[in-house]
Amino acid sequence: MPVGGRSPRDLVITPEGDRVLAACQDSDEVTVFAFDDAARSLTPLGASPVPTPVRIAFV
Repeated sequence: MPVGGRSPRDLVITPEGDRVLAACQDSDEVTVFAFDDAARSLTPLGASPVPTPVRIAFV
């Protein structure tokens, strides 16, 4: 599925399991999708500006 940004470098599922985030290095954004486990589908929710994201980590 296209993530909407350029050069996706990292893709993670949030600890709650209901969101997927993609770090798009060359478009300076992190795109967010809702994840429906029952339907196994992604719904685009939007993007947040982040300078040159290459990795996403939850701590």
